[in-house]
Amino acid sequence: MRTVSRVADLSSKLKDTAGTTGIAHTRWATHGAPVTENAHPIVSRGEVAVVHNGIIENHEALRAELQQQGYRFESQTDTEVIAHLVHSLYEDDLLEVGEVIAGALGPDADIDSLRGRSDALCEKRPLYPGFRGYTTYQA
Repeated sequence: MRTVSRVADLSSKLKDTAGTTGIAHTRWATHGAPVTENAHPIVSRGEVAVVHNGIIENHEALRAELQQQGYRFESQTDTEVIAHLVHSLYEDDLLEVGEVIAGALGPDADIDSLRGRSDALCEKRPLYPGFRGYTTYQA
């Protein structure tokens, strides 16, 4: 569920949703207007979901590279760059993807598995991508 509504308003929107765990992120509009298209989680090709708090300084260069690879951007956020970057790099080892992403984000990035899980990464900013097929995301 992506919305720009208040967190308290989500309960009525989620009453028919299955699951026991979710992600809530109150977003400050650093890049793009506070509209649904820019709300988190940001998803790449229905497979990678990212919740991110912070600024990706080199997002314009990464966006241009990913567009050349055929990725279509649906939001104005810098976070969408990370969702597509994870998707473009993932083969079978999410932690290896994390190492490449850390290099793309710059010298201060430190990415590791989230609580030892093989399906989620965390970064100190934080960055939380998860993969399709998992009904629970942790933060």
